[in-house]
Amino acid sequence: MSDRTQAARAKKLGIKEKELTALLAVREKLASGVFKHVVSYDAEDRERIWKPIFNMGIEMGQYDCGQVGCIGGWMAWEMGEDDPALYVEEHDRDNVDDRLGMLFYPPERRNYNTLTPRQAVNAIDKFLSGSKYPWGV
Repeated sequence: MSDRTQAARAKKLGIKEKELTALLAVREKLASGVFKHVVSYDAEDRERIWKPIFNMGIEMGQYDCGQVGCIGGWMAWEMGEDDPALYVEEHDRDNVDDRLGMLFYPPERRNYNTLTPRQAVNAIDKFLSGSKYPWGV
């Protein structure tokens, strides 16, 4: 994808170009199995899980930088953000105009811990196609 096309796509989605690049990288890693889905995670798990983890509901991952584990946290990591948790928290789960917020925070009725990489890829694909509600309503 050319820089001009990438910039236009990011603008259409209402996000920054570097966020689109990071989101596409996270999508690829989710789709290819780079991330290991875990339903819960604690210090003992760190010793036996050698892959980066994916979980939309926990605030710690292999890289121990706060929020890495969810889509937004991994995007922040891809972009080299100093504080992934702060990056994710800057987005509003209750504002339909905050496109990334709608992606980072699935509807409350969902159990975040059980959301799988496949479901995340589907949500990212819906987001990239312009859906305001990538996880459904």
